[in-house]
Amino acid sequence: MRDKIVQGLLSQNGKLKGKLSEATKMMEQLQKEMKQKDQTMQQEQAESKKEIQLLQEKITAMNLQQIERDKQGQEKEGKLMLKFENLMTSKDYLIFEDDVYGDITIDDPLILKIVQTCQFQRLKDIKQLGYIYQNMQKSTYSRLQHSIGMYYLAGEYVKQLQQRQPELNITESDVLCVQIAALCYNLGHGPFSHTFGLFLDEMFKYGNKPWEKVSEASVMMFDHMIEENDEVKVLLVKFLDNYEEDIAFIKELIHGTYNVCKIYHN
Repeated sequence: MRDKIVQGLLSQNGKLKGKLSEATKMMEQLQKEMKQKDQTMQQEQAESKKEIQLLQEKITAMNLQQIERDKQGQEKEGKLMLKFENLMTSKDYLIFEDDVYGDITIDDPLILKIVQTCQFQRLKDIKQLGYIYQNMQKSTYSRLQHSIGMYYLAGEYVKQLQQRQPELNITESDVLCVQIAALCYNLGHGPFSHTFGLFLDEMFKYGNKPWEKVSEASVMMFDHMIEENDEVKVLLVKFLDNYEEDIAFIKELIHGTYNVCKIYHN
């Protein structure tokens, strides 16, 4: 009987040892898997950290580039204003640095005198895009810069017509009229450009609005400029072929009421 009991105990002990061995192996396997998972997580965290670091470095680089561009823009604007102020005292020529056409030189005495009037100079404080510059800080293009660009482009265009189509009989006085009209087209703009028109609409809901279109105001300001600046009038008389007719032509171009049919009937 005792032998059987001992054998039974030994048998149970063997089974327990076997189960304990299996449990030990399972624990070792679980520990191994957990260790692998930990290593994988650590690797993924390291990669994520590296990606975040690279992204932060990229953002920092972009910010630095933007700051540098803004700085360059401010320096360029400062140089342009300095150049403008230095050349405003010159009686021979002015040079405007244009982002599209490069340096625009004004050496015509009449155009130069118009540009120097206070009626034209007020345009440098009027933003081309109204108050958009408050959200887009680089949108500081002025009506003065715009007008200089219009003067240049209109002059180049009419000079090409003069050269390529001599049958049109375009005179130097005609070229000057077109340039003056383009230069003075924006004279009537109020604060914040076209936004001022909305202000007038609100103020004069029931009529008596001083003008309907900016071109009308530009013609009025053009007349005022001639009245207030004797030197401009003297040069207009000197360089235009027929003062009265050419002034009327300039106003028609500004206002947009010039009858094109006249060209074909003449």
